[in-house]
Amino acid sequence: MDAEIACVLTDNFKDVEYTDPMKAFHDAGHEVKVISDESGAELKGKQGEATVTSDRGIDDVKQDDYGTWLIWSYFLIRQIADEDI
Repeated sequence: MDAEIACVLTDNFKDVEYTDPMKAFHDAGHEVKVISDESGAELKGKQGEATVTSDRGIDDVKQDDYGTWLIWSYFLIRQIADEDI
């Protein structure tokens, strides 16, 4: 099975909450695209174990671009606080 998944992520994420699901998705044959505030952003985990570069900015994607979305609550809290959604 090969499917593309959108992973919405922001800086200061909990490393294991990103790395463990990403390994499982890749092992299952899925391609994961990281979506953040802007394309090319360098995102670092809290524990310093993972650094990720975003593939696309949130303003550059539409809901229908991906069949599956993985969104961490911290990203939503930041967006609501900034009144971007």
